[in-house]
Amino acid sequence: MDSDSRSHILISERVTGIGEDAMNRQAGGGENRRASRLNGTFLIRVRGVDAAGQAFDTTSLADNICADGLYFQLPRSQVRGARLFTVVQLTNGLTFAARGHVLRKESKEYGLSGIAVRFTNARVLPAREAL
Repeated sequence: MDSDSRSHILISERVTGIGEDAMNRQAGGGENRRASRLNGTFLIRVRGVDAAGQAFDTTSLADNICADGLYFQLPRSQVRGARLFTVVQLTNGLTFAARGHVLRKESKEYGLSGIAVRFTNARVLPAREAL
């Protein structure tokens, strides 16, 4: 098992509390998810390039997260497929870094964009590298 797979399993265990099985089962309610979702408010740092071609490095709050990705809001527009780098701090103290791409974007109130990111790789960070 490679290090990305080990990190994915560890993140899944910490996020969902139920381990590797969460990555392989379908959630109920008609949704087609590979992993269980944890709803809440999680501090994140996001780096990337917005739809206008401007590089950014900002903090935000994620609305929900799973081992495969997360959903958050930004005060800037994104292009579907755009690559982002995120650092996520969970309420249990775990912090991890993940690269991913924009899977979905939604226009929100007050000039915000709702962004769904699918992780392409992730790793758990030592405590000293936290946000």
